[in-house]
Amino acid sequence: AGDVDLLYATYERNIPAGADLSQYAGKVDFTFYHLLSKVKFSFKNTYTNPNIHFKVYDIQMTAPKEGNINLNNADWAKNSKWELVGTDVTTLAFGTTDDIEQGKEQECETERLTIPATASQEYFVTFKVDLYNGDVKVNDKPYNHDITLTGVDFEIGKAYDLYAELNANNIIDPDDKENPDSNSYPIVFDVQEVDEWD
Repeated sequence: AGDVDLLYATYERNIPAGADLSQYAGKVDFTFYHLLSKVKFSFKNTYTNPNIHFKVYDIQMTAPKEGNINLNNADWAKNSKWELVGTDVTTLAFGTTDDIEQGKEQECETERLTIPATASQEYFVTFKVDLYNGDVKVNDKPYNHDITLTGVDFEIGKAYDLYAELNANNIIDPDDKENPDSNSYPIVFDVQEVDEWD
């Protein structure tokens, strides 16, 4: 479900043969590191009309369901890679955003953890938008958005912010006779590596 972390710690102390072991009787200090990647979504309202605001909800992304990692490398924290088992995916739910005013940005309410995978992995992203002009809700049905995210190389222990701007170019009325497709015009997510998780 993407809500359980997976951590590791390593410790090595070279004790000379015949050393007085009493000097090593203290506590062993561990530093823990993350084995997964952390993901969140951010949306910015770039409408030019200051009265337009919206809420993004039911944000979901598919992610690899199962993988293996070999911990036997001498420097496995940097050199080990996850190997995905099969092609099955699981759906991670990121919740919703608050109401996003014109010119403002909001993060989704929930961050999720995923098995790191190379850029060849595809992620299917879906979310819905309710659009308001002042106090008036513009859409009767949600604006449904389906995006296939490619070219993202999630790395061990790093956090990612998948960021998109929403405006009149990519939110269209599903009842518009000239645009019968219920999806938006293309949305391109910029993948922003936030920081080393530690």
